[in-house]
Amino acid sequence: MSPLPRSVTLLAAWIALNLTMLSFFYRMSLAFTRVCGRNQMILQQTQTLVERAFAMASDDAELATELGYQLVLQGKLKEAIKWYKTAMTLDETSVSALTGIIKCQLIEGHLEEAEQQLEFLNEIQQSIGKSGELSFLRAVLAVKKHRAQDEVIHLLNDATDIHFSVLQGLPLGVQYFERLNPDFLLEIVKEYIGFCPTESASQGQPPSPQLQHCASVLETVVKTVPGLVEAVYLMAKVKFLAGDIDAAQNSIQHCLEQNPSHADAHLLMAQIYLMQGSFKLSSQSLELCLSYNFEIREHPLYHLIKAQTQKNMGEVQEAIQTLQMAMSLPGMKRVGGSSKSRSKKVGISSTGRVSVFLELAEAHRLNGEQHEAAKVMQDAINEFSGTSEELRVTIANADMALLRGDTELALSMLRNITPEQPYYIQAKEKMADIYLNYRKEKRLYASCYRELVEKLPNSHTYLLLGDAYINIQEPEKAIETYEHAFKEKPQKWCLGEQDW
Repeated sequence: MSPLPRSVTLLAAWIALNLTMLSFFYRMSLAFTRVCGRNQMILQQTQTLVERAFAMASDDAELATELGYQLVLQGKLKEAIKWYKTAMTLDETSVSALTGIIKCQLIEGHLEEAEQQLEFLNEIQQSIGKSGELSFLRAVLAVKKHRAQDEVIHLLNDATDIHFSVLQGLPLGVQYFERLNPDFLLEIVKEYIGFCPTESASQGQPPSPQLQHCASVLETVVKTVPGLVEAVYLMAKVKFLAGDIDAAQNSIQHCLEQNPSHADAHLLMAQIYLMQGSFKLSSQSLELCLSYNFEIREHPLYHLIKAQTQKNMGEVQEAIQTLQMAMSLPGMKRVGGSSKSRSKKVGISSTGRVSVFLELAEAHRLNGEQHEAAKVMQDAINEFSGTSEELRVTIANADMALLRGDTELALSMLRNITPEQPYYIQAKEKMADIYLNYRKEKRLYASCYRELVEKLPNSHTYLLLGDAYINIQEPEKAIETYEHAFKEKPQKWCLGEQDW
């Protein structure tokens, strides 16, 4: 048999080399895609690499799936679905391609279709193995279906645990960055934050379990990819919500140094200034936010912070108009259905939505419009009945009853909030305030805090009880209670100690 011509041998070697290089560049692109913070210029380059790889291996379902994933990161959902379907055609058993289709369906609001597919994957999970992505998508569906908060948090915890279990034993390198997938972890964090209060925790109050989960995940991401600005921003937000205002401000300043046009960072800075009582600086941050991203006007949170700033500057009528504008935004509507414009809608968490209602009721009250305030409160009761935010409305409604002089009605509302429910501590503190300042009943005032310690024994509740004893001039009992607080969590008494 005659030897192959030299030109054919060279061509074969060139093809083999190019295939090897394409495979190398493809593997590298996976890491860059997942750590780039959805930078559109980088994603366009990585997409080109994967397209070239697919052109030379057009029967590879994995490559088609990756193209779908990268198009999702670019917000090109229709193109992404086409590539996911191509992958399914090449390999009808591709779980990753089906998962990608489900993600697109959830983003577009096609909840029933997504739910059917998720049920199918959940049924075969024993044979395909547990998936962090699958647990996350089930959590997103549960959020959009307004299911119980405990169910969503459980699924998010599962998604996080499964995801990190895959990283065990992996050395730091290209494969580690790909598997870490910071973009996916930030999606999880954002869902957790959706169940956190929109306002900063009071000093001494321990952060919620959701915030602790967020901090744990973000610490890993920030340490591994310190240049990921979105992770730095989210860490600042978590610190703000946990009540660590100084640390939040330092983080957000670092974020803005890296990206001065980060509109959400300016929005958070406005909240920080608002907390510090620097209302003019808060207003200036809102103006900067708007200058960098005019679409921020579609975000209810922007209007909420603006209204709070206006209220504190004595501009109550302007605050009412700002909040009414927020109420009219599509983002204030409950998620559901399959509207074509859904992917463009700027939403707000349920905690943020209820804050808009309550701020508007308060602004009407301050403006002497009691009937309007009562109407908004009734709307809030109807809107949030049966949701995790119903209790916040109850507490605000109790405040309204108190302002009308009806202390018994306020107390009866607050008594219905049980230790197992969110905002139990706030309800007990409100009851204690009524007993002390309205009823002048010191014994019942202290009993509220004793019940808190009995039902939720921790350093924070012991400190509250100790402060209560000081307020009613019982220093011996206060000292004994503070000693209990120290035994519960002695590190809380060290300056600068964090809860996570």
